[in-house]
Amino acid sequence: MNRQEEVDAIVSEKRIVLASQVIPFGWLPYGMHALFRGKLLPAALCIFGLFLLGGLSLRRSYRTTLRAIVEGVGHGGKEKKGLEKSAVVESLSKPQGILLVERKLRWVGEATSGIAFANLRSLMRAPETKMMLLGPIIMFGFMGMMMAKNDDLESLRFWAPAVNLGAISVGLISINQLLQNQFGLDRAGFRAFLLSPVPRFQILVGKNLTVAPFGIGIGFFAMLGLQWFLPSDVEHFLGAMVQVFSAFLLLCLLGNLMSIYAPVRMRELGTKAVKPKFATFILQFLTLIFVPLTLSPLLLPWVLEFMFGGGAVPVFLLMHLLMFAAIALLYRWLVRQQGELLQSREQEILDVLTRD
Repeated sequence: MNRQEEVDAIVSEKRIVLASQVIPFGWLPYGMHALFRGKLLPAALCIFGLFLLGGLSLRRSYRTTLRAIVEGVGHGGKEKKGLEKSAVVESLSKPQGILLVERKLRWVGEATSGIAFANLRSLMRAPETKMMLLGPIIMFGFMGMMMAKNDDLESLRFWAPAVNLGAISVGLISINQLLQNQFGLDRAGFRAFLLSPVPRFQILVGKNLTVAPFGIGIGFFAMLGLQWFLPSDVEHFLGAMVQVFSAFLLLCLLGNLMSIYAPVRMRELGTKAVKPKFATFILQFLTLIFVPLTLSPLLLPWVLEFMFGGGAVPVFLLMHLLMFAAIALLYRWLVRQQGELLQSREQEILDVLTRD
């Protein structure tokens, strides 16, 4: 490593440390890093800051809930005080914007759009989802600090495609409850799907679209972070971005199967399972182990590029585009088969989700 690379590494490390000190999401990894280096005061301040933010958030939520129940809450969190009936009627008569659950996606049916946006609204409001999304942020924070301390990142450049796929796997595994237990958070609300005349494969597609912003967003975040530490050319960066979509579709197919065969009811306002069967637990655990095997075909473009060389032809990017097209067609065919499977097992799923 020459002098300029050493300077760049030091500057990059200082930026990451500064960001971890300022942004609350970075307090936990920075506190662990400081504790590892024997600095007790920064670690204690990070822990105190996290507890303070959590306490203030709980206090505000509690007061807002009480105010909403006792007095009513208007738009923007302001209390409704003495609204006249005419004012209420006038406000209701004004044209309102399109609600999230009323929006439609052009490339899917109306029922699929409704399921996707309704579930998205439910997940956005669920505190357990917000807690779950902290997992990848914390893990990527740790990984970023470890890479910032690594003085030999150049040795990883050849393995960058494998590192990219590993980061995508870690990010998607961190939200495995949303992928592999898609009906668990529905609980008794799963009855609505049974009573609806919607084809069952559209329910699965809607569920997958619900998780797409989280899964694909985490993948993009991971790729941007790795691009910071392991800069690659435009071809490999775009190929890695396409790889995110392919990996998400593959894990959606795997998650659909697990949601059908191994549903687990979750507690209210939590992600703790309610009386899970031992066989279900083992099956979901084994599925996590097989996630890398499921995504291993996505290493094929890297292998072909290594064997035949890139040259003037962007082999890596073209192969990822072709693989994404093939996986999309495979998803379109298999999800219909999974819809029939869901229809044959929906009573068993309902029994698991509603059993006391």
